[in-house]
Amino acid sequence: MAKIENPKVFISYCWSNDDYINKVVDFAKRLRSNGIDVVLDQFQMKLGNDMNNFMEKCVNDKTITNVLILLSPDYKTKADSRSGGAGIETQIISGEVYSNVENTKFIPILFEKRGEDTSACIPTYLKQRRWLDMSEDSDFERQYIELVRTLYGNDKFVENPLGSKPEWVEETNEKTANSQIVINTYKALKKEYGNDRAIANSFDSLKKAFLELRKQFENIKSYSYDDFEKYYPIFLSVRDPFLSFIDEIKYEIATGEKLHDLFSDLYRNISESRTNYPVFVIFSRIFIHELFIETISILIKAKNYNAINYLTSVPYIDFFSYSRELVLFHDVFYSISKDQIYNFDKHLGQKLQADPFRGPYFSGIAEYWMRNMPIRFINEVEFCNADCLLTNIAIAISKDYWFAISYVYLPDRNSVLIREIALSLTSKKLANKYYVLFDVNTIDEMKKCFEKLQVYSDKHELRLGYSGAFDTIPLLTSFIKKEELESK
Repeated sequence: MAKIENPKVFISYCWSNDDYINKVVDFAKRLRSNGIDVVLDQFQMKLGNDMNNFMEKCVNDKTITNVLILLSPDYKTKADSRSGGAGIETQIISGEVYSNVENTKFIPILFEKRGEDTSACIPTYLKQRRWLDMSEDSDFERQYIELVRTLYGNDKFVENPLGSKPEWVEETNEKTANSQIVINTYKALKKEYGNDRAIANSFDSLKKAFLELRKQFENIKSYSYDDFEKYYPIFLSVRDPFLSFIDEIKYEIATGEKLHDLFSDLYRNISESRTNYPVFVIFSRIFIHELFIETISILIKAKNYNAINYLTSVPYIDFFSYSRELVLFHDVFYSISKDQIYNFDKHLGQKLQADPFRGPYFSGIAEYWMRNMPIRFINEVEFCNADCLLTNIAIAISKDYWFAISYVYLPDRNSVLIREIALSLTSKKLANKYYVLFDVNTIDEMKKCFEKLQVYSDKHELRLGYSGAFDTIPLLTSFIKKEELESK
């Protein structure tokens, strides 16, 4: 509806008694106080004026933007019998209503029921029209506000601009459809119940979908190293829905805490599957390794460094340990150090290398990840940067180990992200923004992190790169020295 700067209305009603007429007059006065010009017989009609001529002119007046028809039992009686003033107005108005079903000029208002049913107040010619119900004192104010907005051309609900066809319409991939279902459900629940409940419900759905994958591993107790490409794609069916949701909440303040709970629960679910689904456990550990890196990558793009800090500095319960000890992220999500998975990695590296004159890939699993990157959310370089950041964080906060198996896929084996962070740490104005990544607050604490990185690099240089590779995983200390922190 177009905006109306100077609304003007004619009020059609049925004279019943003095109290009712006073109610109509008060209603008209209130409209005028809200800037709406009102034409009402009690205001404009003088002794000796022609009543029929007045009503006909008002209904057909081009300057009148709306005609308000105040309905009551008496109005219905006179309108249907075409008697009295209301009957005359009905003869004029009904012709307009019947001839133009799209006409919104005439607004029926249920003004007074006097104990009768609604049907006893609606004239026959208006039964198919939408009306406002202002007959109940308890709801009068809400209905009045809606009326005034309508008279000014401000509808309660306005069509939004027509969008374009969603990308997923043409997608035949079931992963895309599942992702859209997760996001749409989350948005609907958020609107109705609030963000916390919506996130909790979405996480429950994602965990349930993950556990449903176990059915495809029933009665599978053994495997060969050639089975990676047979079983691992099963997990990719739930990867896109997971990443879609993580991408949706990446800016939320409490994202880190909520994602920590999600990954903890997934890890528990994997542990509890050891007895009945041993093959599921092996492949799911590789999948969680991948999913964790992808999650970090999405959070880096969102610059949600607090969430990354929560995921990497807050301990997890090691459900694979009988003592249920607390460990950090690298002990939970880094999978390649496990014997069976290490052997898978090496065998797959040979299998995927199609060129017989070249050696096997350094990491078959990393190569597989690169070939199956979820490019809707991140690209290969962003994935590798996140992997390298996790190496730096693991050493800096715990002197422990996270080997970034994808580092060899970085352009020129150089991480733009690690370099950017290192250079930013030399600035007094920029450094503090990145301290949270390493769970520190001051320059002295950051210097201790650099000392850990340097010591690790000096003592374990061979552990920072593949045997046979010329380059190693880029550390912060590859770009600046600790003395350069906040030096500019």
